[in-house]
Amino acid sequence: MIDYYAHVAVLEQLRAQVPVAGGGAGPAELAQLQEFADAAAAEEGAALVGLFTDHVLTHASADGTEADLLERAGDLWKTGKDLYEGIGEVRQVVEKALQTPDEPDAADSFNQAMARMVVLLRKAKKLSAGVRQLRKDLRPLKHLPPHPRQAGLPLSDWGYGDVFLARRQDAFTRTVFSRAGGDTTARALAFGVLASYAGNVTGSAYLAQGVGGPRRSHRFRNRLARNAVGGWCARQYTVAKPRELADKLRPLVPASDDATPSAVAQVLAQALSETYDPALTPPLPDIDLGLRRTLRQLELYDVIRRPPLPRPVVASIAVRVHTTAGGGLPETYDDQGFEYPHSDQGAAPGTVDEVSGADTTGQAGDNGGGCPWWAYTIIGTVVFLMCLGISCIVGLVASGSCKEGVSDFFDGLSGDDEPEQPTSVTGDALIAVAASPAGPQIAQRLFEVHTGLWQAADEAFNYLALVGLVPPDDLLLTSPLHRQFLSLPVRELHPLREEPAAEKTYAFDPVTAHENPPTRPSPYPPGADPSVFVEGAAPEQALNLLLQILRGEQRSENLDADADRGYRHRCWTTDPYGSVHDDPVPVQVLAYHET
Repeated sequence: MIDYYAHVAVLEQLRAQVPVAGGGAGPAELAQLQEFADAAAAEEGAALVGLFTDHVLTHASADGTEADLLERAGDLWKTGKDLYEGIGEVRQVVEKALQTPDEPDAADSFNQAMARMVVLLRKAKKLSAGVRQLRKDLRPLKHLPPHPRQAGLPLSDWGYGDVFLARRQDAFTRTVFSRAGGDTTARALAFGVLASYAGNVTGSAYLAQGVGGPRRSHRFRNRLARNAVGGWCARQYTVAKPRELADKLRPLVPASDDATPSAVAQVLAQALSETYDPALTPPLPDIDLGLRRTLRQLELYDVIRRPPLPRPVVASIAVRVHTTAGGGLPETYDDQGFEYPHSDQGAAPGTVDEVSGADTTGQAGDNGGGCPWWAYTIIGTVVFLMCLGISCIVGLVASGSCKEGVSDFFDGLSGDDEPEQPTSVTGDALIAVAASPAGPQIAQRLFEVHTGLWQAADEAFNYLALVGLVPPDDLLLTSPLHRQFLSLPVRELHPLREEPAAEKTYAFDPVTAHENPPTRPSPYPPGADPSVFVEGAAPEQALNLLLQILRGEQRSENLDADADRGYRHRCWTTDPYGSVHDDPVPVQVLAYHET
């Protein structure tokens, strides 16, 4: 299953290729194809509902773990963003006061800014508890549960999203088109369903070749690959931002207190009921719940974004920072004789070892040092920097030295007490501080705190992407972790079996034996980027199927939309007494009418 951005890229490519459709389409058929493409353009929300049907059904039948984790991450991100912007505003006020200390309100502005620093520190300390709990809950990767086929569950116990991807999507697509008639909204929905099916069949094969196997057996690695390919598509094809996609969906998504199923939910539910055997499948989920979760996921993708870099210290002060740094004032806190906390008990936050769930720093209540364990987490580092920044500034104002302030305020970091508000300065004192070497150093310390906050946000975003909760941004796409999925490797034996400790190794290519019988992952050449399916295979498959539908032909098969056994493999199951863990896997291809 491909992600939202890749889905949208496929839809846009499909619409663009309709006028030049092959397959022997005559003028009348081209006109019919264009009518459906035009409907999708006119009713974008309906087209997106059809396009995201796989995600909607997956969310609708999920236990809500991923939705809850993402919601909590979004709330924490908003708080962190307020903190980051607050420090930026403090810096602006302080630098202005240091530039023009003789202004009548300069001292008051300076004092208010420093008082606000203490308030922001309290906010950071409260934020740390939420970050700690979120990281703890993310570590087991429970938001990516085992695939039911891999777990050996009967079809009736699968989530409906997994059923949808593994069974009868060709038939479902035909059913949706048969019910569309001349209604523009229904036609847009059908066109989206068509693009979704073609994108999944061809795109999942691309993912499987990059990952080393299908989502079923490599769920953690598949999520990384899915998000990387989607991020690449968002950049390559200038796909609408998540907020824009959410805005297009929102009019079709009912409120949570609306008991009446939405119109699009009713259309999808009817088509699903006609396509899948209810005696073999789980009950239909609440499709509107899936729509709300899909909408919310897109909204939160827009919230959780890496912030812009902090602006440098204003030029007139920055020059003095460099000229005074060697004149008896320290360039770093280490020069004060103060030691940063260190730990040799685990990997740094955001590394693969951190995700593995192995014992690392931050699992126990206290690390044995002077600081509580959260001082080693992302937000704990921020609190540490803010404490140092405030205490250093107090020392600079009082005596021109960081060391005195650091000594006085260190207890505020290691205990429960909050640092007191720094001593207020008078107008004359501010003028003296601004003229002394301490003035530019105050601005520099605030810049360091601001930069520390950015680094914390950077680490947090990287971590959320590493565990698959958010897609990577353009910066992360350049990293080896995500770049490995954007150029296909050679796969002579496929699919590779599940890694025994995948939660520890999913960042790396699998080293397991292949399943028998081996299959062909895809026809895509080594080194191919995602455009090979976005611009080529997916639109071609979609147009061929739509032409069959318009002609009343039945020459297509139900293809596994997860490419579970390779490119364009038909929907399948194991024999009644077999398992995917058998060697060879007892593959039993399903007839077109079979669920």
